[in-house]
Amino acid sequence: MSHTFEQYDFLTDVHRLIAWGYHDSSVCSGSPALEREITHEIRVAIQNRLEDIATPSRFDIYAVHEDDPYTVENGFLYIDLVFQRRERPKSSLFACEAKRLNSTSHPASVYCGKGGLRCFIDDGGKYARDCTEAGMLGYVQTNDIPYWQKQIETRFAEDAELNITVGLSEISVLEELPHEWTSQHTRNLNSPITIFHILLPCSVLKVAKLDQECDSATG
Repeated sequence: MSHTFEQYDFLTDVHRLIAWGYHDSSVCSGSPALEREITHEIRVAIQNRLEDIATPSRFDIYAVHEDDPYTVENGFLYIDLVFQRRERPKSSLFACEAKRLNSTSHPASVYCGKGGLRCFIDDGGKYARDCTEAGMLGYVQTNDIPYWQKQIETRFAEDAELNITVGLSEISVLEELPHEWTSQHTRNLNSPITIFHILLPCSVLKVAKLDQECDSATG
C-alpha cells in the first residue's frame, strides 16, 4: 500500500531537509564512501540550506544535529542525525540512524541489527524513547533498490526481536525521495514506534578499497 503526505507538517519538512542534504552533497557521486563521512556531508549540506536566505522562512526554527548525544542509564549514545523544530511549549524531534547497504560488507542484518534499527526497539527504545516516529537512512552502495527492499523484508521475517506489527509499506512523502517505506514495531516496554526507511543510492568508487583497508586495520 502506498501513502502520500501532502501538507507541510513536521515530517514533511524533515523529508525536505534530508532531500536537500542528499542532493546538494556529493554522496550520490561516490565521494565519500564511509557512513560517518556520508552523514557528515548530508548534515553540512542541510546546514548550508538552513543558513541560505532563499530558504523558506518556516525553516528558521529548524536545526539539525550530527552524532547527537542521548543520555542513557550508563552514559551516552550518539544518534547519527537529529532534526529539531524549536517551538513552544516543546520542540519536535526526529531521530535518524544511518547504515550503509553493501552486499560485501554491510548486509541487511547490520541495517536491522543492534547498531541500526534495533536501537529504536531494544530496551524500550535506546534511541528516541519519547518519540513515536523515527528514521532509518540506508546508503545503498551495491546492487539496486529492489534488491535491498527484498533483503530487508527477508530480515524482517527472520528476526522476531524486531517486534514487527506492520511490515514494510511503501510511502511517498516527496518526489525527491522516491525510495521509502514505513514499518511499525512494538518496543520492549510495549510502546509503539513507526520507522521511516529512506534508501539513498550512493556510488561506490572507493568502497572496495576502503573496506579492504578497514579489514586489514582490524584484522
